[in-house]
Amino acid sequence: MAKRKAKNPGKGSFARCVSAVKRRGGVSDPNAVCAASKRRTKKGARELERASKAARKAKRNPAEAATEAYTDFHGRAPDELVKVEKMVHFHRHLAGAGELRKMFVYPEGKLFRVPMKDFNGALLAFNEKRNQLFIEGGNQAVNLKTFGIKTSHEIEVLGELRIIEYYTRKDHLGKDGGTAVYVHKFRSPYPKLLYHTLDKRLEIAGGSYIVPDEGIDR
Repeated sequence: MAKRKAKNPGKGSFARCVSAVKRRGGVSDPNAVCAASKRRTKKGARELERASKAARKAKRNPAEAATEAYTDFHGRAPDELVKVEKMVHFHRHLAGAGELRKMFVYPEGKLFRVPMKDFNGALLAFNEKRNQLFIEGGNQAVNLKTFGIKTSHEIEVLGELRIIEYYTRKDHLGKDGGTAVYVHKFRSPYPKLLYHTLDKRLEIAGGSYIVPDEGIDR
C-alpha cells in the first residue's frame, strides 16, 4: 500500500487543534499541546514566531514602539527623548450653512469622480471670516478603495472637491431662496478634500471660495 504524505497544517490549524484537544479532554493546557505539535514543522515554528511577535507589539506602549522605529531607521538607539508641545487653534463657534447632503470628488490623477453621500446629519459650517468650510458631526467614514487608495496614511488627500450640496432654508433671497437643497460648483483652483483616517474625519483645504450672504461663491 502506498504511503500518503501528510501536509503541513494550513491557516487556522492551531485553533482547530486546540478545539479538538479540548473536546477529547484529559489535558490541562490544550494550547501547550498544540504549540508543541506545531513546533515539529518549520512552517509551524515560523507561524508561532510571527504570532508571538505580533502579540509582543500589541502589548507595547507608543513610546516603546516609537523607540523601536527610530532604532530600525537609524541603526542605533535614540540619544534623547524630545517632548514637543504645539498650539492647536479650534473654533468654539461656527456658523451653520446647512445639512451636508452630497459631494463630488475628483481623485488626483484618476479619470473618474467619486460621489459621496449618506452623511447621517453631518453639518456644513463656516468660520467667522467666511473663508473656510468645515464638516462637523454625522458619519464621515470613507472607503479609501473607492478613491484608488490601497495603502493609507494617517492623512490622505482624497481629491479635488468640485461640487457640494447642502440642505437649508434661506429667507432673504426671495424667489431664489426658501427651503431647498442648494448646489454649489466650485471654481479652479478647487479645494482639496482631506481624510483623517484615525479620526474618520473629513477636512476641506484650500480653494478660492468665500461664503457671502447669498451662499458659497467661487
